[in-house]
Amino acid sequence: MKSPKDIEKLTLQELEAISLDESIAVPPDLSERIGARISKVKNKGYTIVGAASAVAAIAAGLALYMPYAEPKDTFDNPYQAYAELEKALTKVSEGIQKGTAMIEASESIIEKSTEIFNAK
Repeated sequence: MKSPKDIEKLTLQELEAISLDESIAVPPDLSERIGARISKVKNKGYTIVGAASAVAAIAAGLALYMPYAEPKDTFDNPYQAYAELEKALTKVSEGIQKGTAMIEASESIIEKSTEIFNAK
């Protein structure tokens, strides 16, 4: 039996040849199980995108409706203030990159599955 990594490296022609090999026993409920699995992956991707959209909408709403407060100086040294700002923006950027990577990883799985199912 091939490992998942080996299977991912197969070309569409190799996958099709394997799928046409009638000597391999295929469980009768395989189609339903695969469909359920794809549905879960798609739903997870939609959930992530939906949650990200909701967070963005809430943040925008809060930014628009929060009372304006006069900014307070917390640093006497502008270089220290810049260093703190840079740290904060780096942390935000890392979080965004991590979330983007998760979404991209799920998209590739969905695309690969769709490609395999639509190949024939």
